[in-house]
Amino acid sequence: MTERSFSERLAEARALTEQVSLLGDPSVLEVLREVRRAARTPQEKVEVLLLEARWLLRSGREAEAQMALDTAQGQVPGHPDLMAEVCALRAHVLAKRGKLLAANEYAHQALRLNPAHVDARLVLAEVAFRLNDPARAVALYGEVIPLLPANERPAAHLALAEGYRRMGLPALARLHARLALEGHLTTPQRWKAIFLRLTSLHRATVLAVVLATVMWGVAALLGRVPWGITALVVAGVVGLALAVAWFTTPAPRRSAHPQKNSKRGAQIPPS
Repeated sequence: MTERSFSERLAEARALTEQVSLLGDPSVLEVLREVRRAARTPQEKVEVLLLEARWLLRSGREAEAQMALDTAQGQVPGHPDLMAEVCALRAHVLAKRGKLLAANEYAHQALRLNPAHVDARLVLAEVAFRLNDPARAVALYGEVIPLLPANERPAAHLALAEGYRRMGLPALARLHARLALEGHLTTPQRWKAIFLRLTSLHRATVLAVVLATVMWGVAALLGRVPWGITALVVAGVVGLALAVAWFTTPAPRRSAHPQKNSKRGAQIPPS
């Protein structure tokens, strides 16, 4: 029997790490470590360590992912692309652990090594959101969305919807919520997108709903209108506002997205 090559072993291990049902399964980690032992060069070892760190991160084992990256970082001097991958993934791990300033620094380090690194910009966008800078986050997501694979774009559109809502731009918030709903989302993400599309209203609409609710509520308290009728009117006003929000969502302009390449966005100009 012909012995399998390193690339074949790595491909098999990658296929295992992509199976959601195997997240956290110790057998996957054992396979990854067997592949690492079969690696003959530092670059090959780092490739496996990056795969291992990503799988550990998806499994919710951030501390172990960081340990794998510590090991990888010592083996990639002189390889800026690999070092950029390590720094970007370390930034992601740190962001998950709530260490936002450190995550920001590692993401910038990745961009210094590879100014076109998409994952590093995604981490910077996440950090910007969590540091209450939605304008910066929106700008970063806007740069990278066309370069993401199709299955990653809906979550980015959802983040943009939240960013535009925070910036007081409800029409754009509804547009990106609509785009998010056109793709694959988790159930919580889908409900969030629906919520953002329904409730991202212009201030005048919100004020009109509040004013109508207060007026009918006062009338009911004074006994001039039955509570049942008040409830029906308020429900109707709220329902109308939500319907207006849903059906007046701008239609997206369709454009051909460039294909994602192996560097995840070499077409992005340096910041």
